[in-house]
Amino acid sequence: MLYPVHHGDYVKRRGQYAGQPSSFHAESAIPLILIAILAIFLAAKFNILPVDNIPILNQIIPSKDIKIGVFGNPSEEMRALISSSEFQGAGGIAVRPVYQDKLDDRSKFYVRQVDVIILTGEPYCDRTFRKAVTDRVKGGASLIVIGDACTRVTGDNTVIGWGIGVQLLSTVMPVEIGGLTPRREPIRTYFATGQIRIINPDHPIFGTAQKDFAFAGDVVDVTPTSSADVLAQVDTGAGQRNLYAIVEGKTFPAGKVIYFAFDPAQARAVNLFKNTLLYLTSRQG
Repeated sequence: MLYPVHHGDYVKRRGQYAGQPSSFHAESAIPLILIAILAIFLAAKFNILPVDNIPILNQIIPSKDIKIGVFGNPSEEMRALISSSEFQGAGGIAVRPVYQDKLDDRSKFYVRQVDVIILTGEPYCDRTFRKAVTDRVKGGASLIVIGDACTRVTGDNTVIGWGIGVQLLSTVMPVEIGGLTPRREPIRTYFATGQIRIINPDHPIFGTAQKDFAFAGDVVDVTPTSSADVLAQVDTGAGQRNLYAIVEGKTFPAGKVIYFAFDPAQARAVNLFKNTLLYLTSRQG
């Protein structure tokens, strides 16, 4: 005997039947997603898959390589230090430097490709280059500035310092320098002897064994900004004026910024500079 089938019952049963495969596939897909995530994590960890330019992943899984852009005219000591064996085995990473001596419109493209920007040995920078550095730091890259690097603008002699001119580097710099014209406030560099006195010994760039150390060399006279953290000074002796040596900028959520008033490579502060690179790239210090 045939029994009539109500339309509502048919729809209900049809809906139940149609919904089961969807739920089943969703549940079965979860293990596959987890396996895929684990595969990506392991590939990045062992440097098979570069994640430097992948948002979020480049913060969770930093690459083993530290890509450094050295912009300007680094000292021979700095070049030798970066290419030394200490830097090729630091924290299980490899330091890959990119050197650019002309800080012009073309160099801004290299700024976008590195993890750490180092400005050193060249006071003159193109306006577009200054803007590229500022934007890159605000976008998450880290910055090391040494001495009076990038304090002048090519083609404009009225600019002295990071806080004057278009696209102000001062928005990311932890120190101030110079003034409006050379006659008013020239940039002052002193040859100082004494020792580097650590103000913040718990900071990662100093490591666990770093102590005050003897110093003799050129130091640029700067003034920390109100939000900066002074990490070390050059102590020139009783009755003498101390100079700010290492200053960190607070640029959260942008990248970290460390300023050196002296060349750490010429001061033979190998561990100090290595720890700085590791700290800036969220490795160990």
